[in-house]
Amino acid sequence: MHDPGTPDSLIARPCALRLDEHREHTPNGREIITRHVVAITGIPGDEPYKAYDLEDDVQAVVRVLARTPAVDARRFLGYLACESHSDTVDQWRLYVRTGYTVPVRPVLHWSDPAGPPVGY
Repeated sequence: MHDPGTPDSLIARPCALRLDEHREHTPNGREIITRHVVAITGIPGDEPYKAYDLEDDVQAVVRVLARTPAVDARRFLGYLACESHSDTVDQWRLYVRTGYTVPVRPVLHWSDPAGPPVGY
């Protein structure tokens, strides 16, 4: 689905594809429009949205784009920063590396305080 509000984006499941567009006129007066996917992003806008299957959906997009003809094949490297707004804010990243998506969640580690025990 093409998003008319952001002409350089294509919505693909709970993620968007940023497009680069090139227009060229042929000698016979026809216009050739070429679009290439240059980035996988979150859906444009400030509104939160549900993306329960984000890992699988981004993996599917990466897989499809990697199968295009060799001239137009795309390899992606980077991450999407994700945040959930349930009872607690859960922040994590979805990395794309060598054709695979890898979710990474931070680990909180409470260490014991150094020094002698404190008490009354």
